[in-house]
Amino acid sequence: MTNKTETNPEFFAPRWHRFAAPVAVLGVALLAAGCSKEAKPEAASQVAAKVNGTEISVHQINYLMTRSKANPPTPEAAKALRQQILQKLVDQQLLVQKAIDDKLDRSPDVQMNLENARRDVLADAYLQATSAETSKPDERQIKKYYADHPELFSQRRVFQLQEINFAASTPDAIKSAVTASVDAGRPADDAAAILKARGVEFAKADSQRSAEQISLELLPKLQRLRQGQGMVAANPQTVSVIYLKSYEEAPVSEAMALPRIAQFLNNQNLTQSLATLVKNLRSQAKIDYVGEFAEAPTDNSAK
Repeated sequence: MTNKTETNPEFFAPRWHRFAAPVAVLGVALLAAGCSKEAKPEAASQVAAKVNGTEISVHQINYLMTRSKANPPTPEAAKALRQQILQKLVDQQLLVQKAIDDKLDRSPDVQMNLENARRDVLADAYLQATSAETSKPDERQIKKYYADHPELFSQRRVFQLQEINFAASTPDAIKSAVTASVDAGRPADDAAAILKARGVEFAKADSQRSAEQISLELLPKLQRLRQGQGMVAANPQTVSVIYLKSYEEAPVSEAMALPRIAQFLNNQNLTQSLATLVKNLRSQAKIDYVGEFAEAPTDNSAK
């Protein structure tokens, strides 16, 4: 085992929001800020530019400034960012005008994309309004999560692994033979030889994974392994034979973890709340499936 290392695990890494690229800005501004209006009598202070007579408003710039979540450190930086946004809006408006000139706005695909985007914006607006009522985790819940998951925090590790993956459809007798080899403490080459001898295709590779990149179901089992030992994990598509080569201790302090745990738990609460909301809306709605979809959907499709 090697020495402790300082890390900035992905689970806790801040998600820095950058101003979107021109194409992304095009979509955001079209849907949320609305298409620029033709010139009308308006206070000059509210108009930032005119493109072939079509106004780009200060409100559009302010809206995209807010959406970018940028935090310019100085007034000069803020002014530069506003100018950057304006230039992208100018580029956007030129493209919009040419698209309309070429009658692309009448294209069935474009109309469908615009309608789908409108539906997405409206649905998201309702979810955002509803999510404001979702309770946020308190300090006790946040600290309890830290204490309940030492493998993610105080005892966090970065693992060097060797993995063998093969199809879950492999006959049970072969899977049992591989499992027996792993349980007996034999090396990865033994499991690979079993699969190769029986003509089973498999992939073998080394990998590095930090604790937060491993499912909470498997992580405690991996923590208990000694170097050279392995375990078997399966999902409906793949069987994975995982051997521990080595690991590094990489703990995360409570002070560093708590803000990210709060965000994680809040997102978890939102997900659960919104799932309940949609389920309730479905139960109150009259939904008729027709044509090839007339057969009642499965539980999964109705979620």
